[in-house]
Amino acid sequence: MRQKKVIVLGGGVAGMSAAQELAERGFAVEVYELRPIPGGKARSLPAFEPGSAAHPAVAGRAFAGPGRRLLRPLLPGEHGFRFFPGFYRHIIDTMARIPHRGRTVADNLVDTTQVHIARFGKRPVYYPARFPQTPTEVMTAIHFVIGLLTAELDVPAHETAYFVEKMFQILTSCDQRRLDEYEQVGWYEFVDAGTRSAGYRDFFANGFTRSLVAAKAQRASTRTIGNIFIQMVLSAITPPKTADRLLNGPTSDVWISPWFEHLAQQGVAYHQDAQVVGLEFKHGRIRAARIARYGREFRVTPDVLIPRPETELLVEAALEVSNGEFICDVGTGSGCIAVTLLCQRMDARGVAVDVSDAALRVAAENASRHGVSERIDFQISDCFAAVNSAAFDLIVSNPPYVSASALPGLQREVRDHEPLVALSPGSDGLSVIRRLLQDGPTYLKPNGHLIMEIGFDQGERVQELTNPELWRLVEIRPDLQSIPRIVVVQRVS
Repeated sequence: MRQKKVIVLGGGVAGMSAAQELAERGFAVEVYELRPIPGGKARSLPAFEPGSAAHPAVAGRAFAGPGRRLLRPLLPGEHGFRFFPGFYRHIIDTMARIPHRGRTVADNLVDTTQVHIARFGKRPVYYPARFPQTPTEVMTAIHFVIGLLTAELDVPAHETAYFVEKMFQILTSCDQRRLDEYEQVGWYEFVDAGTRSAGYRDFFANGFTRSLVAAKAQRASTRTIGNIFIQMVLSAITPPKTADRLLNGPTSDVWISPWFEHLAQQGVAYHQDAQVVGLEFKHGRIRAARIARYGREFRVTPDVLIPRPETELLVEAALEVSNGEFICDVGTGSGCIAVTLLCQRMDARGVAVDVSDAALRVAAENASRHGVSERIDFQISDCFAAVNSAAFDLIVSNPPYVSASALPGLQREVRDHEPLVALSPGSDGLSVIRRLLQDGPTYLKPNGHLIMEIGFDQGERVQELTNPELWRLVEIRPDLQSIPRIVVVQRVS
């Protein structure tokens, strides 16, 4: 029985959380994320070697380019809103199910002991993150702490007292009143910031909303801000908890990257650099997704492989290596390679072949969408079997290369939902690659190029299969994980 499949749009914390919950419940999950790094706004911000051009970065760490080596990884930048209040439950539970170095990601959270209020042009203010243990003591402590802050923050005593009264009002309000009344009132209005001093507005109105939920005081609801404030107070009075926790290292290193790896182990396919630009519906159900690659959108269906980052690497190699005007795309699938190349090379024309008539229909739709239909011919062919042309400048291919023995180890959503004919030719996975290397010279002009994608463990074997009398091995390019992935060979003239 085939798994039910769920597509998650957006690979930030919410998307990754949904993916984990769904995968644990037996769903096949695919995540589409616009950025090249997982984690959304929560991820660490890539750092680059000082004084150099930007180098490729993975999970917030930067590494030197060809011929250069960093002695240590650079510390990444961090999103300012990265604390974990003591009342958080769901995300902590999720983190506790992500393995990391023999423990879990949740074990990377450490309690804070002090709160530091940084102020531009003024001395910072510190106060304890732990409070007394009874409600009465809490209110007394709040009076005491805020009273101390009054002088530091230029808030008059009577305004401090007024704010404490408003907090006590929230603390003693029932859930229904918070929903019916406070949800309709902005925090700025509730605390009467408009008639108060500048110090009061800066700290109790604007400062609270920015630090607690990164929201504007005029728009944030009193229910949201008030509930968070009360939750932080309650978590602080419950021994041995604290009002706040922090990660013990860069966010991507100790949370996002282990999470990303865990999702992959669960069979989740996380597509980076993927812009979802539309969904197609039929009878109230999603029929297909439209995904933009290279700034262009391509329609995909169950009859074709979903374009992946490695496909872009192949296109990049083709554009850099060859200026050829006549292109052949073997195993075109959705047509994303051929169509993109024709869009990038306005004088080029091409032939796209596939053994699947359904795949060719999808490719033809994508060619029409991008206005290159008149420059491309679609042919049903098993490799070059039905191809009549024999003077191509460039042959490109993302062939099926997964070996029969490796199929069971594929991610579930790939193994169970992608078309098998596009994944594996059976046996050792090299049968189509052998045909490309054996027959390719017959269909290429002298000095023409063949560029193809290969499996993660096939680099050495492909080099052995490359006949030096027919081909000059130009390079085997690595993917973003430094795995040999894109083979570039040139026909010997």
